[in-house]
Amino acid sequence: MDFSTFVKSELSLRKPQGKERSYIEPEYFEESTQHTILHGFRSRQQKAELIRWICVPYFSVEEGSSIARSAINPPIFLNTGYLTEGKYFQVAQLWCIIFGDSTLITCARKSMSDLPQHEIKIKALPPANLERRAVGDRSPIIVVSDGGIRTWLFPVEDCKTWVEFIAHFTELSVDFPNSWDLLYKNTKLRRKDWPIFISHAQRSSVRLLIQKNEENNESADDSNESDDSSILGDDDDVHGPQSNATEGGKPDIFPPMKMKAQSAETEFGTNNAGRSAKPIDTWHVFTAQHTLTVDSDDIDHYLASKNKRLGESTAYVECPTKTFQEVKDYVSSLGSSEHMDLDNVSTSELHLLKAAMNILSLFFPLHYEHKITQKYWGAIDRILRESSQRSPRFLRVVWDVRRTSRTVRDLKDLFSSYTPAENQIEAPWEFMRAWMFCLMYFILYSTEGAGKSPSYQLRCRALLRKGKSKVLQGLQIMRLRDREAVSPLGISSLLIFGLLRDLRDRPVSFTVAARYWRDIQQLTTEIQDNPLGRGYLDVLMSLKRDIDTIIIALEQQQRVLDSLTHSIKESDAKRVPAQNTNKLNGEGLEARVAGLSLRATEEALQSFIEMSGRVTELESWVVFLRLFYKARS
Repeated sequence: MDFSTFVKSELSLRKPQGKERSYIEPEYFEESTQHTILHGFRSRQQKAELIRWICVPYFSVEEGSSIARSAINPPIFLNTGYLTEGKYFQVAQLWCIIFGDSTLITCARKSMSDLPQHEIKIKALPPANLERRAVGDRSPIIVVSDGGIRTWLFPVEDCKTWVEFIAHFTELSVDFPNSWDLLYKNTKLRRKDWPIFISHAQRSSVRLLIQKNEENNESADDSNESDDSSILGDDDDVHGPQSNATEGGKPDIFPPMKMKAQSAETEFGTNNAGRSAKPIDTWHVFTAQHTLTVDSDDIDHYLASKNKRLGESTAYVECPTKTFQEVKDYVSSLGSSEHMDLDNVSTSELHLLKAAMNILSLFFPLHYEHKITQKYWGAIDRILRESSQRSPRFLRVVWDVRRTSRTVRDLKDLFSSYTPAENQIEAPWEFMRAWMFCLMYFILYSTEGAGKSPSYQLRCRALLRKGKSKVLQGLQIMRLRDREAVSPLGISSLLIFGLLRDLRDRPVSFTVAARYWRDIQQLTTEIQDNPLGRGYLDVLMSLKRDIDTIIIALEQQQRVLDSLTHSIKESDAKRVPAQNTNKLNGEGLEARVAGLSLRATEEALQSFIEMSGRVTELESWVVFLRLFYKARS
């Protein structure tokens, strides 16, 4: 504990004169601690936890049906744990101690049902075993934290696969694992780790942390290179005047299409009819609505004739053509065996071929024969024949293409996780443009335009991820906001918010202020009607004493709520940013509720400061009248 925290804790134990019963100095402070968690004989984990302490005074006034009584009658107080009191109020205290984002201990005599139902929804987790409800165990859940004060709860049944889990975060600009890491016990989780992780999650609830990946800046690079006008300008139109514009004013290369799962062997009648394709290899962007040939012809016509960049158009026309089998045979000839197994090699050429196969199979069936696919394989064949296996430039190409291949694999896994009926959605235009960037990347590699070629892979990956986000948004069943859990800090904010308001959902301080303003107005009228009346100074002294007590309590409220709001905003600033302007991108529950309480306290404090000035003026006026009439007599 540092010195400032020690001073505050010592101050909290002091009891000022005039205070009744138990008293704690109103304060908010927090401290980070570390403790060791034992998982076994030789398994230990250091866990950092933030401990928060909140103590704030609040006003209590008459309760129940007594509110409807005549304003002339004194209020009836039901609170016996007050610190001090006045004519129309009692001052009590609320304290809370919060351990991390999981435990809250408080003196508030409130149940969960007393919290504002318009702010939160109380949901009970279902039993882990419906036949043994008496055990009390609840179904395991996956708790995900953004590193701030925001957490989400996901049933394990909704996150059986990696793709199902990341689909929940489509509302956020979170790209696993390219720009964001998913941590489990300070260890990065990858796709291959997910089955083992789920096996643990099915036995007991687990906790994950989303953390920005500072080592990988591809997202920033992609955003800087997101302008794809070099291949298709805003005024270009493949289909002519009938082409529709998409969002952002960008033209749609192709008309809206429905994505379907189709088998490449069945559609094209290849010699591999007896071989069953993997589920992830049966999804192709351009096989929807049986417009494959028409779409392929449109792309070929655009790249050869309508592309406004003449250098790219010339490079496309002059690019040689090859088939997939020809390129595969050439790469196989580089090995020691004529029939080399592509799954058991590690040479750079084979890595490039396997990545290119994976990329093409997202857009077209692997054995599809058309001029654009022949140009694709022709460009790859030219790279393989002209480049040295050990040259840095060639190794860079292999590394770059394999990164795109991993992005493509995410998309394939996504489509294979849903049934064909669920995938009846419009194909995003980003997928079409991503294919054109990828094709021109390989074609320009061996030409004078090779300098622009590396940026095309960045743009391809950026478009694939953007299209993937659109697909996931169409498949998302429940909003991420509905899965957000209320933190103990949020519960504390709601408790404070509730105690500062009366039964009619108005600030209690405003109710108290209204009564004292009424008394001041009545006293002013009496003084004007009977300037020589007795007892005015005693009444004014009593009023001033009550108002000073209220001002001190409000200043303490303001100080605590200001520190609480500042801490909440600091924690909320660590949250995962939202990429679209919806409610998820606004203030969190904690910041909003604490801000409302702080503003109400500041307004009430200003009102009572003005009231104190008014009472001082009346007191001076009464003294002046007495001296005046005494001098005349």
